Amino acid sequence: MSQAKPMLDLDRGATCSPRPPGAVPPRRARIPALYGASVLIVENHASSAKKMFLLLHKQGCDVRLTRSADEALALLSAFRPRLMVVNLVLPAMSGLLLVQQLKIKPDLRHIPIVAATLFECSEIERIACEAGCVACIQKPIDPATFADTVAVHLTPNAAES
Repeated sequence: MSQAKPMLDLDRGATCSPRPPGAVPPRRARIPALYGASVLIVENHASSAKKMFLLLHKQGCDVRLTRSADEALALLSAFRPRLMVVNLVLPAMSGLLLVQQLKIKPDLRHIPIVAATLFECSEIERIACEAGCVACIQKPIDPATFADTVAVHLTPNAAES
C-alpha cells in the first residue's frame, strides 16, 4: 500500500516542473501590490492549490495553504492574512459556510475573501458576494486574472500579523 503524497511539500519549498533544456520560461511582470502580502488559500484540490500557491509565491507573497475550513479556522487563530482565497466546495464544511462564519467574527470580518469555483454561473457569484466575498474566480484559474484579482482586493499592510 503506497503512502499518500502531501499536496505541497512546503518544508522543501515549492518548485515548478523542470523545463526542457533551452526552454525560455514565460515572463510576467511582478505586481508590486502582491510583494510581501500574506494570503491564505483554502483549497482541497491539489492541482488548483499548487497552481494558486506557486503563482502567488512567485509574486513574493507569504502564502499559507489549508485543505479544509476547519484547518483554516485553526490557522486563523495565529495568522492574519491580508486576503483569503476560498474554494466554495470543501469537504465537511463548505467554503460558503466558512465565509459566512468569518464575516460575523469582529477580528476576521475585515479580511477580503475571493471565492474560487468550478461553476460558471452569475448566480453562484451573486451568492458568494452576498455571503461576503469581494470577488469570484472560476477554476481552472487564469494566472493573470487570478494575480490581478488578488492584488486589487488586498487590504492595507496593517491587517498582517
